[in-house]
Amino acid sequence: MALEGGIPESMKKYPVANVPTYHTPEPNQDLVLFEGELKVTYKGNESMQKAKIFLAWLPSPRVKIQLNDFVVTGLPDFEELIIEPPPAERIPSITA
Repeated sequence: MALEGGIPESMKKYPVANVPTYHTPEPNQDLVLFEGELKVTYKGNESMQKAKIFLAWLPSPRVKIQLNDFVVTGLPDFEELIIEPPPAERIPSITA
């Protein structure tokens, strides 16, 4: 649907379209916000773990953390799990 007479002057100060910061091959895919090492403490034991932090859209928006090499025997006690984020300067688009 085209505007008659072109774009109004009041609208010309706005960009023609939003430019996405993150690109996904298909709509509604998880966005990788961070990929690298995180410090993980579980029941007092510290280790550096390869990890990914995602923004997931479906079935509802949430943040997911994937730890590649973290192994727990039996049911994990999540109250004993501490995941420390990387310094802000290591995350794209975030400044300290």
